Amino acid sequence: MGFMKFFSSEGKDQRSIERAGKKLMNKYHQTAERKRAIEILAGVGTEEAVVMLLKRYQYRTEATIVDEDEKEVVFLECVELGHRAVAGCKSYIETETGIYWPVKALRKIVGDEETTTHLLAVIDGIEDTFGVNRARLEELVDNLRAFAHDDRVYDRLVLFLENEDEEIVIRAVDGLSTRLDDPSVCAQVVPLLLDEDRSPRVRTMILELMIEQQWNVKRHKKQLTDHLPDNYWIDDTGVVRRK
Repeated sequence: MGFMKFFSSEGKDQRSIERAGKKLMNKYHQTAERKRAIEILAGVGTEEAVVMLLKRYQYRTEATIVDEDEKEVVFLECVELGHRAVAGCKSYIETETGIYWPVKALRKIVGDEETTTHLLAVIDGIEDTFGVNRARLEELVDNLRAFAHDDRVYDRLVLFLENEDEEIVIRAVDGLSTRLDDPSVCAQVVPLLLDEDRSPRVRTMILELMIEQQWNVKRHKKQLTDHLPDNYWIDDTGVVRRK
């Protein structure tokens, strides 16, 4: 009897996940219906239910306030589940897009070190960078930004500066920019501006980031002066300016 009860309960959970998942993923339902679906999935709390719950991050509703509210609710439900949500969060990050909030939830539950280790492992597991995998890799590199204080992440972002994908390079530079107190960051990025084979887009994006964040490139001024586009210059303090 206990054996049959186990499978009956498992089947009930599966049906609940499927029904709630359909409601959650319908952007045209009323928010009350989607929130009820969120409650049901969180109540089931299995890895599969958490993965389905996190798929709410794969679309936006037309009403921005509603969209943000529902995504916040999903995040809070995952955090409330605590370690019960870890397997689902990790599984989602390994296979899906829209990972900002799932990474945030995982970080809240297990901390920076374990989250960083998982992100790097997921990146290592991507075998190609075509189609969806390209979008996934771009998102993963984006999310490394929050963990750039970890030397493992710093080293990985430096490696990404040589990536063939311009989007990856730009995201890597942005991630490294969170460590501007480290003089080695400029030393790693400046060569991209000196490389004539780099596309104008990459070089412009880097220069605009330097202007926005007021990078000090004084020690590289002599190298850079003859390689900057005509509409950029470096002032006496070593900050890049736009003419």
